Order: sequence, then structure tokens, then C-alpha cells
Amino acid sequence: ARVAAEYHIPTTYREYEQLLAAPNVDAVSICLPNHLHTPVAIAALQAGKHVLVEKPLARNAVEGRAIVEAARAHD
Repeated sequence: ARVAAEYHIPTTYREYEQLLAAPNVDAVSICLPNHLHTPVAIAALQAGKHVLVEKPLARNAVEGRAIVEAARAHD
């Protein structure tokens, strides 16, 4: 809250699901521990958000394929 106030950030979220439900959020940048990239990226894509994931996209090909498939399924 202190940092948000310092930089005049009007809204903060405790959980990423709250962020993804926000209608005024168009895109997300996923900068989390690697094991969270896949579930959060897929959730964001399912919520209709544009997604940028830091490297590595996923921990393995199976996870990477799941993200790509979610992106294709949700345009």
C-alpha cells in the first residue's frame, strides 16, 4: 500500500485472480517463479487478457504446449 501510494497507483490486488477479473486490465506480464508461469498464464488467457511471460515460458514442453493451446483457444 505504501509503494502504491508513493507512485500514485490507484488499485492493487492481493491475488492474481482479482487482477484477471478486472475489466480495465487488458494485459498482464507474468514475472513469477517459474513453477507459476503455466497456471497463471493459462488463467490470464482464459480471462481474455494479453499475456507476456518472462523467460522461460514454461518448465518443460508439456507446460509450454498447454500455454500455446490456451492462447490459440482464446485468440
